[in-house]
Amino acid sequence: AEITVLNVGTSETEPTLRKALAIGADKAIRVNAEPTDAFFVAKQIAAVAQEGGFDMIIAGRESIDYNGGQVGGMVAALLKWPFINACVGMELDGENADFIREIDGGKEKLSASMPFVVGGQKGLVEEKVKEPVEAQAKTKVGEFAKPAPKGKFKKNTWEAATYAAKTAEMLGTEAIGVSIGNTEEDVAQAGKYGLSKVISLTGDDFSSFDANAYAMALSGVASENGADTIILSGTFNAKALAGALAVDMDAALLSNVTALPLKSEPFTVKRSVFSAKGFNELSADADKRIVVFVPNSVPVEEGEGSAEVVDGSASTGDAPRVNVKEVDRVKGKIPLPEAERVVSGGRGLKGPENWGMLEELAEVLDAGTACSKPVSDMDWRPHSEHVGQTGIAIKPNLYVAIGISGAIQHLAGVSASNTIVVINNDEEAPFFKAADYGVVGENGERRLPIIIGGFEAQSIAIALEKEVNPPRPLTHDLFKNFADNFQIKLKEVVIHKLQDGVFFSVLVCEHNGKEQVLDARTSDAVALAIRFKAPIFTYKEILDKAGVILKETGKAEGAPKAERKSDPGITEAATSASSLKDKSLADLNAMLDKAVQDEDYEKAARIRDEIDRRQS
Repeated sequence: AEITVLNVGTSETEPTLRKALAIGADKAIRVNAEPTDAFFVAKQIAAVAQEGGFDMIIAGRESIDYNGGQVGGMVAALLKWPFINACVGMELDGENADFIREIDGGKEKLSASMPFVVGGQKGLVEEKVKEPVEAQAKTKVGEFAKPAPKGKFKKNTWEAATYAAKTAEMLGTEAIGVSIGNTEEDVAQAGKYGLSKVISLTGDDFSSFDANAYAMALSGVASENGADTIILSGTFNAKALAGALAVDMDAALLSNVTALPLKSEPFTVKRSVFSAKGFNELSADADKRIVVFVPNSVPVEEGEGSAEVVDGSASTGDAPRVNVKEVDRVKGKIPLPEAERVVSGGRGLKGPENWGMLEELAEVLDAGTACSKPVSDMDWRPHSEHVGQTGIAIKPNLYVAIGISGAIQHLAGVSASNTIVVINNDEEAPFFKAADYGVVGENGERRLPIIIGGFEAQSIAIALEKEVNPPRPLTHDLFKNFADNFQIKLKEVVIHKLQDGVFFSVLVCEHNGKEQVLDARTSDAVALAIRFKAPIFTYKEILDKAGVILKETGKAEGAPKAERKSDPGITEAATSASSLKDKSLADLNAMLDKAVQDEDYEKAARIRDEIDRRQS
């Protein structure tokens, strides 16, 4: 096979073409023209492709200036070739190919025959590839579930309906919706969001998403109803559809729109450019226009009413087909493009084993989870959570970044967020310059040493280890059982004061929607927090005064020295370290059972430690 690199641009782009030749391309073509817009570029590429006898065209995800990502879809529509966007995997088998493409909330496996157009995404090939032809099949197809026979309306559906209703009001016309494919939901509910009518297109032609087929059908419906403005939410599917639809309708395409139209004459919108580092106002003098807005740009407004539902018919003609074979959707997670709140982590978390706290925070906030590019590259988290210039661009109301430095590429995907909270232990991290709120943390390296009594220590150890089950409930277990039976929830523990070497704490409880604050000894508060799985908080001034940093040796810097005073009522000899070393594992397990039955938990703890030491 022969690889040809094609570029539309002036002589300034030639260094890029020479680099492509250096890493394996066989030929380079430059169309000597200023790339005025996506449609102009697509027409130039299509014209070259028609004469070149190519089997496939692989386009990038988007340009770094206007970030539209529409050229690939337009080229496919002009050539009448199948189009696969957001492609992260491809396997060739003669003239046929299987693909994996990202969709909102998961991935899907597709197939198509040559010739076709592919819009690449990170993961399509390995980095630093020396043989581009062989690299096309590097990513293997995973396990997938069968496609769901019926779809459900998502938040972005109602966001698009709200956008359309308000735009129609500005233009002095009505807003009509088009529902493509089978759905188990009541289509008429679209009336609550401002649509007067919904045209429903169902049947085998619409059983799964195909950009060219959907574009041809939607173009026909728009023509029949005299529609001159099409509104799409910027999902993966919509981005694949928009370019083909613009070609079929001969319409102006306005992508990356971040707000409602600014004015109707001429039709003007605000859009993000240069990876959300800037904005521009774009006007369309064309009779028809397609608006692709960034999700979460417009608040959903729900009212009263019911839309008229009309069964429509539309031809997909000889549209080139892409066959959806299997679908794999993430279960139990909020898709990032739809999430109003997102909690994201970076390399500062030091490993995938530390992601539990992010997931807990996301659950409390009803948020989606995301990560930086290095985290997905190291397989700490799936690529579907990668936000940034080469990942997913999002616009949540709240973005919490933990342990992320804030490289330009990451900011490109999140800077449109309404509120950004950055948590980092480096106060010079670039991300703080883009943040609305910043917290300089210490990655949990400091510890608060609290000297507590033997009974409380045993109670805490038993709750942490979960290996010793007392025959009767301890006092803290009794408190937990009592609270559970009377629907009392321990929300958090706050260590709020340090006076004369003594820590003071409170329990923040909730009962019947009312919050109560109770004083407690810190040792009891910690024992209860562990049982309720409640967070423990303290103040920076307390950490500054009494906190220590543990070294790998287990010794603490700055830890207060304290003599251990033996309780004269406890005999250590029977379970000293030396005496336990002489016992077999069977003897130790028997001794552990007896110590638990006798409720001698300090003795049980020493025996358990010896067992753990031998089995580690």
